[in-house]
Amino acid sequence: MAEEKTKKPTKAEQENEQLRQQMAEMQKMIEEMQSRLGTQPTVVEGKKDRSITFINLTSGQLVLKGTHIYTIDKQFGKRQFTEREAMVILSNMPQTISNGMVYIADAQFVADNDLTDAYRTMLTDKQLKTLLDKDASIVVDTYNNVSDVQKSIIIDMIVDKREHEQFVDNNVLVELGKLCGRDLVNITPLETDKR
Repeated sequence: MAEEKTKKPTKAEQENEQLRQQMAEMQKMIEEMQSRLGTQPTVVEGKKDRSITFINLTSGQLVLKGTHIYTIDKQFGKRQFTEREAMVILSNMPQTISNGMVYIADAQFVADNDLTDAYRTMLTDKQLKTLLDKDASIVVDTYNNVSDVQKSIIIDMIVDKREHEQFVDNNVLVELGKLCGRDLVNITPLETDKR
């Protein structure tokens, strides 16, 4: 039995093997770089569900429909919802929110949900609370620049004040009365039971 000689690789074969190893290493480096540059999935922290505050601007009870039915009982009453639930309410009641029946006190939520244009002319709860304490020209100008829904809210606030014998500037009563087509000057106070 003859001993088999192991063939010594030629110089060209040695160079080819070195090139193959270098190419494999380069390919591995390229894959690692690609994964670092964004082809790997990005790890996103669990999104925190913020609390979003809704404020009733109407003069009565406000009903909101999300995954459940919610109420905010009085004007300027507040209720907090998770961000997810707030989005469901927005989806179910876009007109209620964009017309100014409810004010969402979260600028980021407003911006994220394309409500910025609607909020440009919408009165906040603070502005609405103090509106009737301002000069008549400011009240009239503000009234002329808000949505029809918020115009109705302003008139309802005036009627409520007059019915409860609270002061409202007579100039406001006359001017807004002309604009809304109602006699706001001659609203009679509600009778209280004096037994």
